[in-house]
Amino acid sequence: MLLNTAGRIAESTVAKVFVLVDGFMLTPPLEDGALPEIMRAEAIKLARAEERSISVEMIRRASEVFLANALGVRPVTHIDGHAVGDGEAGLITQLLATRL
Repeated sequence: MLLNTAGRIAESTVAKVFVLVDGFMLTPPLEDGALPEIMRAEAIKLARAEERSISVEMIRRASEVFLANALGVRPVTHIDGHAVGDGEAGLITQLLATRL
C-alpha cells in the first residue's frame, strides 16, 4: 500500500484500493493520491463505494480489502502478516471479481 504525505492510503503500487470498514465500502479519493481509471470507476459503481480518506488504522480493522486494476479484482487476505477478516476473499470481492 502506498501512503500519501498525510499518512493516508493512496493506492497500491499497481492497483486501486477498496476496503470494507464498519459496513461501508471505501476507496481513497483522488485528492488523497488515487489515480482515476476506468476500472476504479466501475468498481466504485458496482460496489457502491464511497470515496473517503483511509487511515492505516482503518485498513487494519477492515473486514474485506481488494485491489482493482485493468486486469481485474484481486483479494487482499493478509496485510503485514495479519489476516484481513477471516483471511479469505470476502463476498463483495468474490462478486466483483466475476463482474469486472
